[in-house]
Amino acid sequence: MRLDEDPLAVAWFPESMRGHVVQRVAEGDTAAALAELRDNWRYVLVEEVAGGVAELHSWPWPLVDQTGRLIWPDSGADVETEAVPSDELQQRVYAPDLMRQPRAGDTFAVRQPARAAHQSGDDPVQALLGGQILDISPDARHAAKVSYYSSSSAILREDAAVTDLLQEAARQRDQQAATALVMEESPPPGQNSTEQRN
Repeated sequence: MRLDEDPLAVAWFPESMRGHVVQRVAEGDTAAALAELRDNWRYVLVEEVAGGVAELHSWPWPLVDQTGRLIWPDSGADVETEAVPSDELQQRVYAPDLMRQPRAGDTFAVRQPARAAHQSGDDPVQALLGGQILDISPDARHAAKVSYYSSSSAILREDAAVTDLLQEAARQRDQQAATALVMEESPPPGQNSTEQRN
C-alpha cells in the first residue's frame, strides 16, 4: 500500500513504547513523536523458528490505518531478511532480559537512527537488532487481532456497555510497558557466548 492511498494513516504508536519515544522529543509534541518512530525505528519480526534457525524480517516502522490495521507503505522497499542460529539469538538478545526461547511472532522495535543497509558478511543479529531494542510482542499480537477482527466484524453503535469495555481495555493497555533489552556482543570466532561472559 502506498502512503497516498490512505491519507489518514499515521505511525503506529503502541502504548508500551510511549515512554521510550517521548523522551526523545519535546513534551506534548505528538507530530515529533510520530516522526521519531517513522525515521528512527524498525519493526523486526521473528517470522519462523525451525531446525535451530530463526528467520528475522526487518521493515521500516509501520503506519496504522483508520480501521486499526498496520500497513507498510511501499512494502517491498527497505525490507531485510536474515536467518540466524536460534541459540545465538537466544544468548545474545533473549537471555539477558527475556525468560523465554525465541518463537515465531516475537516482535521488536529497534531504534537505529543512523542506519545504513548492511553488507554481506556483516553480523546479521547486529545488523537487524543493533540499537535500542524493545520487546513489543504483546502489542504486535494485539495489532494482529485488531487487523483480523476489523476485516470481519461490523462497526458497533455507541453503547454505554461497549464504551465501558473499550475504556477498560485501554486502561489495561496503558499499564503495559515494553521490555528494554540489551544485546550482547558477538563472541570472537571459536568462542561461544557462555565462555565470553566468564
